[in-house]
Amino acid sequence: MRRKTIMVILVLIVASFTLYGCSQSNPAKTGSLEISIEELAKYNGENGNPAYVAVDGIIYDVSKSAKWPAGKHCSFTPGKDLTDPIKKVSPHGTAVMTRVPAVGKIVEK
Repeated sequence: MRRKTIMVILVLIVASFTLYGCSQSNPAKTGSLEISIEELAKYNGENGNPAYVAVDGIIYDVSKSAKWPAGKHCSFTPGKDLTDPIKKVSPHGTAVMTRVPAVGKIVEK
């Protein structure tokens, strides 16, 4: 009985960490960065700048993503709004964006 209780507790702990981790990449919980599309171009992963991309007005940090080595993923490059290519070309669609942190949103300036 004690072993079963310990297993249940461990499963609950793992589930809690999994759910917490998923909520961190929720686009509704973006960071505080607010920049224009023109300013996004500076965040191209070059000269020490982080690599950001925008999808549906949300800015995502792809700097540490293994899928974006050397600041590129397939034919996509950071510093741009990739909404159309992600929705029309990518086989993964926008769901893949939950794998990288949302850091802000695009604003009109």
